[in-house]
This record gives sequence, structure tokens and C-alpha cells, in this order.
Amino acid sequence: MEGTSRSRARRPRAIDVVGLTRTELVDLADRAEAGDDLLGAIEALTAANLLEREDHLEVRLVALRHHAFTHLPAEPARTTWPPAVADPFPEVVDAPPEVAAADLDATVLGGAIAHHGCLLVRGLISPEQAAGLADDVDAAHEARSRRIEHGEAAAPTSWFAPFEDFDPPFAMDGFSVVHRTSVQPSLMAADSPRTLFDVLEVFEEVGLVQVIEDHLGERALLSVDKTTLRRTSQAWPSWHQDGSFMGAGMRTVDCWLALGHCGSGTDTVGLDIVPRRLDGIVPFNAEEGKVAFVVPPERVDEVRGDTPVVSPEFWAGDALLFDDLFLHCTGWPRPGHVGTRRAVEAWFFAASGYPAQYAPLVV
Repeated sequence: MEGTSRSRARRPRAIDVVGLTRTELVDLADRAEAGDDLLGAIEALTAANLLEREDHLEVRLVALRHHAFTHLPAEPARTTWPPAVADPFPEVVDAPPEVAAADLDATVLGGAIAHHGCLLVRGLISPEQAAGLADDVDAAHEARSRRIEHGEAAAPTSWFAPFEDFDPPFAMDGFSVVHRTSVQPSLMAADSPRTLFDVLEVFEEVGLVQVIEDHLGERALLSVDKTTLRRTSQAWPSWHQDGSFMGAGMRTVDCWLALGHCGSGTDTVGLDIVPRRLDGIVPFNAEEGKVAFVVPPERVDEVRGDTPVVSPEFWAGDALLFDDLFLHCTGWPRPGHVGTRRAVEAWFFAASGYPAQYAPLVV
């Protein structure tokens, strides 16, 4: 993926990779991994793969990012959460606050979430970057379909190489495994090492990772289970707050990134949202025979009060950022919705409080 004028300075590197050849970079990664410097190994292999893409390097990088969690240096988290930030959008009512990508920083992000529940970032990535990631999403889904159809006889490729979980306490849940064993509208990004590599490179280039880490106050991790590549032409709307199944008190930010034109006024389903801050978990379906964690529409109406349900119009490269308390769902089907929606959903967590029910990836 190529950078654009939206590119910002990358985070400080864990190891010096400037001016090295691909062979030297791979050797450096081998030495770093042997010496338990997994962050250095990730940097060196990333630089090597940027010089020449190779399946086995991309698969290896996913494993390194997973194992590196136990090698992270101790970093202090914020002593209080959420951070106390003034409302940067006091004039915004009944709509998600919007900001241009160039104006995104931790103060704007924290203030928008604390007072409005979310932040809509226009042009977080360029249309060209979004088109490239949309192609990646298609290639990943198609590679999974070939694996399902042909099994191990399918040609090995980093477009689909199922993530290998490792030791407890982290474990994949049953729902996550469904992503790789049947044709679903979503696919775990870690099951497509090539796509995950491209997603992370774009996030680094536009400075998103740095902004989120500044907001969290520490290093951010991605969740294997909840970082997904979405491709759907149908809607299965269900109102929910992700905190209802992630656990209380999470320090987290979700980036829902549109890779095409969708939402209000388009032919493609987007997201339906309640654009207001909620201070806790709304009671959801707990009755036998009903899907857990789903907030019934009538309860949504009770909670939102006079706040309208909004379906924002997303252009390719726009992103909605929110946390575990945000009430939302895939947009309800409307007349004329015939397009296929492609999106990336990436859940970032503070390293110090990473939930044990999800497998981590160091960013």
C-alpha cells in the first residue's frame, strides 16, 4: 500500500532498520527473535516485507505480534479512566461530531467519545488506500472460500492462513472459529496475514495508532477475535454495546473503517447509531431462545429518548471511532440497498488491561 499526503511520522522504531537490505533485515529479525526482542523482530520483518512481499514473512509476523504480548515492557496506564477532557464539539446535538483526518488528535478523540459517544473522522485514509484495502478484503474472503471448498489441497497463501492461537490465558472463542470454517460476512484479519499487514501499515501511515495510544495513555493492542474484515450485501442488524460481552471497565477504542460509499443516501447499508454518550450497559436480551447481548429495539427507544437514530453517510476512507459503551448496529435494510459493503473493524485495547478472553496482537 502506498502512502499519501495524509501520512504522518511513524511511531519511534524499536530497532534501527534504515538502509539495510532485505537479507540483512531478515537476519536482523532472526537475531532479535532469538534474543527475545520480539518488538525488534517485528520492526525488522516489517521493513523486509515492505521491500519484497512474501507469504511466509507475513504469516510469521502474525505469530510474532501475538507472542510479543508477553514481552512488552511495563508501561504505566492512566491512573484514571476515562481521561477528563472538555467537549470539543459543544454545538453538536443529535449527530456524530465530525473532524477531518488532519485535525484528529487524542484530545479531540477523547472529548468526542466522552461527550458524544463517538467521533466520525472524514478521510482518515485516502480513497486510493481504501480501494486497496477493499481489494484485500475481497482477496481474503475468496481465499477462505477456496480453502473451504478444497481443504488443504488449496494453494497455501497469506491471503488466508488461519491464525494459530497459543498458550492460556488467551483463547479463541467458538464464534471466532466460525469465521474461518464457513462463508461469513466477516473474516478475522489475523486469518489473512497479508491483509492484516496492509491494514496496520495504513493505520501507521495516517497516524491512527499514535492517536489511539495517546488517548489510552499506553501501548495499544489489537484483538484477534474482534478485528475483522467485513464484506456483506445483506444486513443482520442487532443493536448492541460491545462492552456487554467484553466486560466492564475496558480501556478500548474501535475503528470502524468504511472502504466504500455506504450509509444514508446510498445503495449500500452502513451503520445505525445512537449519537450520544451512555454511562453504562443497557439491559439486553437474556431470555432463553433469544440472542444474548442484543438490545431490543423498544429498549433502544427508551434509552435514546429524544436522540434520533442516525445512519451516517460514509465515503471510502471515513472512519467511526467509539468505545465499548457505544450503542449501534449494522444499518437496518432500506429500499434500494443492493450494494456490497466492505469495511475493516479494528478494536484497540490498552495493554495493561487486555481482556483474557481475546487473543492479543501487538501493533
